[in-house]
Amino acid sequence: RQNLHAFRSELEAGIAQMLLSNPSVRADVMKLEAEVAGGLRKPASAVLEALGLIGFGPKA
Repeated sequence: RQNLHAFRSELEAGIAQMLLSNPSVRADVMKLEAEVAGGLRKPASAVLEALGLIGFGPKA
């Protein structure tokens, strides 16, 4: 169980690293983070939109 959690964290970190190495994805994600920080957007909707940007989840 501990190993599964470690594997999952590692996998998530690797995926995030890969995605954020793409400059246009990074810019879009930073914009979403700013909107959440400014209270303009709920975190859950920002996550869905970010997933949509990279081809997962519902398309915007």
